[in-house]
Amino acid sequence: MINQLKFPSPTVIPTRPCNLCGGTEAGLISEIGRSGARFRTVICRRCGLVFSDPKPHDVRDFYSKTYRLDYKGVTVPKLKHVYRAGRVALDRLARLSGSFVKGASLLDIGSGGGEFIYLMNCLGLKAVGVEPNTGYAEYSRAALDLDVRVGFAQDLDFPQQYFDLITIWHVLEHLEDPSDVLARLLPFLKPQGSLIIEVPNIKASGQAPANTFHVAHLYNFSQQTLTALLAKSGLAADLVMLSPDGGNLTITARRSPDGPCLQEAALDPGGAKAVEAFLTSRSAFGHFLSLKPYRRLMSRLGRALAEKKVLSGRSESDTVRREILDRLYRRAVESS
Repeated sequence: MINQLKFPSPTVIPTRPCNLCGGTEAGLISEIGRSGARFRTVICRRCGLVFSDPKPHDVRDFYSKTYRLDYKGVTVPKLKHVYRAGRVALDRLARLSGSFVKGASLLDIGSGGGEFIYLMNCLGLKAVGVEPNTGYAEYSRAALDLDVRVGFAQDLDFPQQYFDLITIWHVLEHLEDPSDVLARLLPFLKPQGSLIIEVPNIKASGQAPANTFHVAHLYNFSQQTLTALLAKSGLAADLVMLSPDGGNLTITARRSPDGPCLQEAALDPGGAKAVEAFLTSRSAFGHFLSLKPYRRLMSRLGRALAEKKVLSGRSESDTVRREILDRLYRRAVESS
């Protein structure tokens, strides 16, 4: 049970300053991670950013070698992983909200198996990906014929104002220094271009409290802290969306006319207290008395049945993986 701590949580001095505001005073939110092992999570008392402290691993080594094996058990995606990622890519397409036209250039940070940029290429964009895991990056180049660079976002070297659209789907929370990465990506964005970020919503109540914190996520964002991080990096939020279950937060941002600016309003301690109170008030008992976990379970069962129907009897070959994506994307491509 992670929420043995009550509001206000004990004050601690983190091992590093807050990545958003530089604050050096934090509240201790949790001492246990998703796996049940000891894993400390704190909240900055100045701005409300929630983060792991100390860092649980060497970030470059973990994501280039270990992460995919830990969470998928493979070095290249299985057919079921490709199918699931293809369905997610279609959901992400729906959240782009007309942010692109055919012929536009796109950079996808953390492109995984390449399913999203494959879809965008099918829709007439010129998509490039960057993926730190060698196995997944090489698979997406060989099996899907994609332009994917092996490495990390902070190491990219593109001409200035090169991309119409930059997407960062469920990557920012994994980064060692998200503030630095956003600042490094901004010069690659055209003056009227868009940057789209999606992260798990720290104020979501759909998942069990015991599953909230785990070693893969170094940071946990609310709308307030993500908007402030964008402003600090020279970006202004243009559109904010929550997924239907409230679990994911998606923000479309553009270059701010004011340049990089950490707004004092975003550092309101009242906002930080609200996040801290929410996290420390959640309990497994209250969660399982609500309908949310059971709705989530039924949704997963429905997806599993649909997946089994589509994939049953199919071989684990690159040709079949590509055929699966083409079938999934056909309607979107035909209507574009």
